[in-house]
Amino acid sequence: MNESSIPPVRDCGRYLPGHSVHWIQARLTWNQPVAHTAVEIVHIGAASVLVSADDGMRQFWNHDVDRLWALVEQHGPFGALVGYHVLRLESGHLVCLKENSEGPLEPC
Repeated sequence: MNESSIPPVRDCGRYLPGHSVHWIQARLTWNQPVAHTAVEIVHIGAASVLVSADDGMRQFWNHDVDRLWALVEQHGPFGALVGYHVLRLESGHLVCLKENSEGPLEPC
């Protein structure tokens, strides 16, 4: 699989947790970093993402799991939760996640 086989970012126009990464979120993860939590993606469901971290398993929501699945298939399952609802994969790709405990994912 090459980079061109990665689906484009699903632009639903919502920048809520679990939807599109806003450029301000992306900038904040670089300019105002918080403590990172290393994770491994262990399962991607219909709209859910299960990750393994040092503190145990954590469940998240994401509106574009097809793209996330393609990224993981091509670049591997490792990344870091870098704050601001952002998962940064080792490849550098950013994905916006919503913690399962924050309630269901709002529709696009």
